[in-house]
Amino acid sequence: MKVLIMLLQIFLIIFHTSDNIAVSQNLNSDLSINNTPHDIYQNAVTDCIVSTSYKYIPCGTHFTLAYSTYFINGVNKLLSYKGCYTFLSRSFEIRKWRTWTDVYIFFTKNYHEIYISFTRLSKDVFWNSRAFFFVVVDDLYKSEYSEVFNILLNHNIFNVLLITKSENGYFTAYKYHAFDEGNCGQSINKIEEISDCRRLHSIRLNYTYLENKLRNCTITVAAVEDIPNVIFYSKKGSKIPQRQEKGLEQYIIDNIAQKENLTIKYIHDLSHKNGVILYNFTVTGVLNFLHNNTASVVIGGFGLIKNRVKLFEYISGYCIYNLCLFTPASVEESWKKVYQEFGISTWLLIGLSYVFAAVVITAARRFLLGDEDRKRIILKIWGYLYGQTDIVLTETNKMKKIVICWIWFTFFITSFYNSALCSLLTRNVKVNTKIDTTSLSALPWEPCISDAARTFYKFTFNETFPENTKANCKLNKDVLDTIANNVKYYGLDVDYIYQMTKPKYIDENGNSKINSWSYKNDLMLAMYTTRGFPLHHKFQKFTTFHFESGLLQRQRAKIYHQHVTPSHHYKESFKILRLLDFRIHYAVLIIGYTVSLISFIIELSLHKVP
Repeated sequence: MKVLIMLLQIFLIIFHTSDNIAVSQNLNSDLSINNTPHDIYQNAVTDCIVSTSYKYIPCGTHFTLAYSTYFINGVNKLLSYKGCYTFLSRSFEIRKWRTWTDVYIFFTKNYHEIYISFTRLSKDVFWNSRAFFFVVVDDLYKSEYSEVFNILLNHNIFNVLLITKSENGYFTAYKYHAFDEGNCGQSINKIEEISDCRRLHSIRLNYTYLENKLRNCTITVAAVEDIPNVIFYSKKGSKIPQRQEKGLEQYIIDNIAQKENLTIKYIHDLSHKNGVILYNFTVTGVLNFLHNNTASVVIGGFGLIKNRVKLFEYISGYCIYNLCLFTPASVEESWKKVYQEFGISTWLLIGLSYVFAAVVITAARRFLLGDEDRKRIILKIWGYLYGQTDIVLTETNKMKKIVICWIWFTFFITSFYNSALCSLLTRNVKVNTKIDTTSLSALPWEPCISDAARTFYKFTFNETFPENTKANCKLNKDVLDTIANNVKYYGLDVDYIYQMTKPKYIDENGNSKINSWSYKNDLMLAMYTTRGFPLHHKFQKFTTFHFESGLLQRQRAKIYHQHVTPSHHYKESFKILRLLDFRIHYAVLIIGYTVSLISFIIELSLHKVP
């Protein structure tokens, strides 16, 4: 058996060697057709790309060939000899490509085409900065080499081989180093010349090798305040004097930095909003820090929006929120609740029961005792509801059974009703109204919607809300303040913002000034990073760990305890009654009993019974 296995291994080695020899012969035969200097250069470029791909890029890899006015024929043909690569040829125009690629081959004429090509293609949804790049430039000055690598550095492209002509018109290749000597990928350490592609020891199709090189480096994070996700330490939001808790997203970033030996440099932006990507790819707000490579990560309660994903990568899966519709709290006088403790159906059943009992008792007395005053019987039955019993109705044993059933019925009805009525003194009176959240134009209030909510809905659901009135509705806090203090307006906002400021919108009696209704559910927050951010995968992995382990839930509870717990006591509208509070009432009662007793004694002494 061992002999058969050895023979099979020898056969596979011989087959693989002969296959490589055949491929090399085909490659060399195709490259030796033309011998002009320009053709020699193109053959060298083709040989570099094809031989490097054969040697280091595994089967099943997808290639994208991008070009505009310059292209070297035969690269895809020679790559197809191996029969295991797939190809996509495309121009530099922006299109809705939905294909992920691990290797890019760029054919460009000069520096200008390089700038245009990377500016355009980097806006594709499936752009992969971590792929390996062969960048072929036909006409490039030596002084432009560093400028080309700076373009690649700004796009976080580190796995690249720049191929161009030397000053003598011959083939030459370069790669750059940005992580040596603790440089952390912020600038170019050196540019290395490669005269022969066979000297390349390896090529990489991901950034996992950069994770260790970024230890002890500084990561810049731009932040906009959004409690509970980001809390600026300069803001005195805590009601209780104690250590300020970190926001959820700050908590994640700082924990990752501590574990990975990173230094986090925060840019606390107080003047800009979150920002969006406009249709012409103009970036606004804090997101512009990513667009300009001023920061690597932005945090601050950013919603996951499709147009943001077109330019940036994101870290998600740690927070889901709802969009709520806020309306003024309905107010109703307590005395109206006297008639509303029972519903309409309950009142109807009570009325029918009274009619039924009156008919049965009247008929029974007429049948058993003869003629009877019907009106008097009906009033006596009604009196049981108020605890006024009458011995006349229970003169016979048969009538007692009927009357006892009615007594029990009236006892339970009055007990339940009095219990519900007394509860008006111990609970808030809330009116349960229903509104149609699907049609905002049909609501009986005027809109008061913040600019952030309008922008989010415009770019997420392509919906436009009714225009605001003269009320102050620019910021989220302005919206809630306006609704709480004016019954004319409604608004839209995320649920956690209201939960964080809920004590602010409770009146002195403990009643809420605002009602909330669920509008859109299960929306997701995200932290955005530049495309190709080397630590993106690690940040996403640790963020998921934070959520699954319950660390985020614990931190959220701490934040809510610190910021939401009210520090003031509401006005006590009602107080506990004591017997001493009824001293005047008891005094009047005792005086009345005394006067009655004296009058009774006087009557007995003056009018003796014979």
